[in-house]
Amino acid sequence: MTMPDPSTTARATSADVPRPGHGALTYVIPALLGVNALIMLAAGPFWYATTPGVPQTGPYNGHFVADIGIAFAAASVSLLMGLLPLPQARLFALPGAIFLIGHALLHLLGIVHHGLSDVVAVATEIIGIYLPAWVAWHIVQPELPTLVAMVRAPALVINAGIRAAERRLGVTMDYVRDIARTSPATFGKLQQVSALANRKPHGDPAPFHFAGLGAVVHDDCGECVQIHVNLARADGVRADWLRAVLADQLDDLPAPLADAFRLGRAVAAGDPAMETYRARLQQHYGTATVAALAFEIGIARFHPSLKRALGVARSCTPVSVKVSDG
Repeated sequence: MTMPDPSTTARATSADVPRPGHGALTYVIPALLGVNALIMLAAGPFWYATTPGVPQTGPYNGHFVADIGIAFAAASVSLLMGLLPLPQARLFALPGAIFLIGHALLHLLGIVHHGLSDVVAVATEIIGIYLPAWVAWHIVQPELPTLVAMVRAPALVINAGIRAAERRLGVTMDYVRDIARTSPATFGKLQQVSALANRKPHGDPAPFHFAGLGAVVHDDCGECVQIHVNLARADGVRADWLRAVLADQLDDLPAPLADAFRLGRAVAAGDPAMETYRARLQQHYGTATVAALAFEIGIARFHPSLKRALGVARSCTPVSVKVSDG
């Protein structure tokens, strides 16, 4: 069985902390945008005369060059703020990304209509326009689901999204509809939690599913368990392993997966045995993966707690959990 690469898992489970997706280039490009802005503002005629392709756009207009210089300065600051080691800091880069990507699209349209004058102009377009747009996109793209979740959608769209989630998860979600109807702000927060829950680490998904399943088996023996089983099957986790877990026949599982399940259950129960399971998992997978497993356990416990607080939990009621073979 292929185990997750700890270094890969560490990257995947730190999506809320911006990282340079292209190494130093992610920092260099915003900095160069700032330098370009300073030149445009301090030495507009020099910038105009020496930048390939610019003189061909028309006569020099100092006010226009300064305006664009301010736009590049704002884009530079925006992207650099998007790289701060803060949760959802990438959203700071959105204004800069809008300008840079829009600027690149405008230039592409110009190429379609007028073509490029020479090879130097092509290189200038790639380095000065399309590369910054590409870097900006890769800074903001991981946070776009969060941004979408923060936007209040019409009721029709919300209900369609809930129905789609019900089909994917295999259970009804009337309590989510009630939240959306009575407390849109809370529904927005719930969407953000769902976005976090959907960010699965790279590699074998099985240990993460079993860790979460261990927690919900303890916290909720009804619909939340069914959701986790359905999601695990959708990710290719073997049906016989899931049946073994539900029957509490953990000896039928590979030892690391059994320990992942036991860790989730022990954490939910406050069982000191969690220390033993964590130590074995850390020895097998590494520290980064154990951190990812801990995150999965925490996220898995969110919905059972929410449903109990709302008075809609069906914990410990005779809900039959099914494991599909397809």
